[in-house]
Amino acid sequence: MLKTGFKIPKIFPDLSPGEAHVWRTLLDQPDEMVEFFRQILSQDERERAQRFHFEKDCRKFTIARGVLRMLIGKYQNVAPERLKISTGKYGKPAVSDEFNQPEIYFNLSHSDNLAVFAFTRETEIGVDVEQVRQLKEMQRIARRFFSRHEYTVLNSLPWDDRSAGFFNAWTRKEAFIKALGEGLSHPLDTFAVTLKPGTDARLLWVTGDPAEAAQWSLISWKPAEDYVAALAIRRAGIKISYFEEA
Repeated sequence: MLKTGFKIPKIFPDLSPGEAHVWRTLLDQPDEMVEFFRQILSQDERERAQRFHFEKDCRKFTIARGVLRMLIGKYQNVAPERLKISTGKYGKPAVSDEFNQPEIYFNLSHSDNLAVFAFTRETEIGVDVEQVRQLKEMQRIARRFFSRHEYTVLNSLPWDDRSAGFFNAWTRKEAFIKALGEGLSHPLDTFAVTLKPGTDARLLWVTGDPAEAAQWSLISWKPAEDYVAALAIRRAGIKISYFEEA
């Protein structure tokens, strides 16, 4: 069962300047829903879905992209099957110009059975969600990809807090580079985020630009039991509203 705090709106919400909307949905859906969403995907998206080796991954991709199309269609007042969604150089999706007035920025992420979507009319946005779990390679991954500061803080945590600290850092760093539109091509050790459980999410510093961190909002929350998510946007004081797609 998903945690409370997200709401199913009776009327689809308007997305105003100064706001970001976050949605979540479960990816384990019945056959009829998978088929419904498959019908509104583009031919390219259907082909991408079929390339997954496991059927469960094909289904999850279909649900995630189908829900994305439904939400964008409602925001932009366009039938979801008519939308043209392009992919940038580093894999970030965007709405084609003919359906992007007023302009909308969005991002999505999914982990295991949960997908999270973020929308704004302000500027590029990034979101990431991860299921918090034990990783045998946690120390190796942190040593390779985290900044020295983050790696030191992670290793200072009590052992029982390290998985939470690791995924706090990972989701916040992923959200930031996804907002930049560069994905993992952007070196993860060139900036630092907070990660200690119980502390606010914050971008601490960016190499080469002392003023850059203050321009960003970094938000972290638990979208469900044993999950953590983060959102990044280059704007201070953004208002966040949380919704659930039934």
